[in-house]
Amino acid sequence: MSKYEILVAIHVLMAVVWVGGNVMIQILAFRTLRADDSHQLVLLSRNIEWVGTRVFMPASVILLIFGIWAASDANLDFGSPWITLGFVGFLASFLVGMGFLGPQSGKLAKVIEAEGEESPAAAAIIRRLLSVSRAELVLLLVVVVAMVGKWGA
Repeated sequence: MSKYEILVAIHVLMAVVWVGGNVMIQILAFRTLRADDSHQLVLLSRNIEWVGTRVFMPASVILLIFGIWAASDANLDFGSPWITLGFVGFLASFLVGMGFLGPQSGKLAKVIEAEGEESPAAAAIIRRLLSVSRAELVLLLVVVVAMVGKWGA
């Protein structure tokens, strides 16, 4: 394997972890929401937060680093639409995570501590978190398709 192929392989593997993991979370969220079990919903949200900070965040950063490295190694045009969309998708996901998902997760923990797992406020926050993360996932899937198809190349 060439250096470029190794860099792209690591980049793609991190996309599989990050985006594929998010797909699985949405599947589990769908099942948990249908079960209408507050305790399971709270457990799911805690696990999502754990995975998000300890798996998805590092995977997304590694993905970015190796994507930039691979593109530089291959002298690709960073102004290409598919690369630009990759950066926009990463930035949007980062901003959503830092500006909404993180703060709302902190708020959720406080509401659960103050009002308990059965709290309607906690359920509303969890549903909002899952909705926003679902929209973020759609964006990430579009980015994956654009990157694979090299849109505008």
